[in-house]
Amino acid sequence: MISSIYQARSQENRYNPVALRARPVVYPGHFDNLYVDTGRLRVYVSRCSRADGACCEAHVTVEALARGGCWVTVREEHNG
Repeated sequence: MISSIYQARSQENRYNPVALRARPVVYPGHFDNLYVDTGRLRVYVSRCSRADGACCEAHVTVEALARGGCWVTVREEHNG
């Protein structure tokens, strides 16, 4: 579990909101859009911005699949 979370953290560094939004949406959500789903790693970008009352323009969330099948947030990044 620790190694998969470490990999998710190191892989997340390549993601930014501009690059993610250029990709097709895997699953549109009410508050967040899912842009990456590898089966062990998920990357979401918030659909809310400052105009909606959010604290930043783009909020990126990275989740990793932990033992037992639950998703664990391994990194959150506020941009803008």
